[in-house]
Amino acid sequence: MSIDIELTKNEIQLCHAEATLRHEYNRSKNRAGRLNGPRQDDRGWLIDVAGALGEMACAKYLNLQDQVFIFNDKYGKFDLPPNIDVKTALGHNRRLPIFLNEDPNKLFVLATYAHEVIRLQGWILGRDGMNPKFIDNPVGRGNSYYVPRFALNEMHQLKNETHF
Repeated sequence: MSIDIELTKNEIQLCHAEATLRHEYNRSKNRAGRLNGPRQDDRGWLIDVAGALGEMACAKYLNLQDQVFIFNDKYGKFDLPPNIDVKTALGHNRRLPIFLNEDPNKLFVLATYAHEVIRLQGWILGRDGMNPKFIDNPVGRGNSYYVPRFALNEMHQLKNETHF
């Protein structure tokens, strides 16, 4: 069961600021998104905004707002401690993308964004989501795992089964 998260005006403003920082940083480095996705145009900025909104929504749900948008070497490449990677997709009917070279010990959360609604769809441990039957290439930029929503664990299980 998915959970819709309502962010405050201040939280949304923080997300916009974070998205702008990410977008400008990537532009300064002449970077495309992963798998050469859009980064330098307005769609790239929209993707950065959606990503920040998804991370904030997950942080809010897990009471980790003070840990969102903080880079800390001890966490490595995670969005939230201790090992949570939030993947935000545009559209509520999307699957959870996991890149082939991801850490199988990460915990992945699927957040979706459409019509100003941020929805936490569920979560899965990397090693469970990195199943060969989930490999797909829906946008023609290389294979990744695309975990269907029905294969995800419910968000309340994450909150109940961890220290959150």
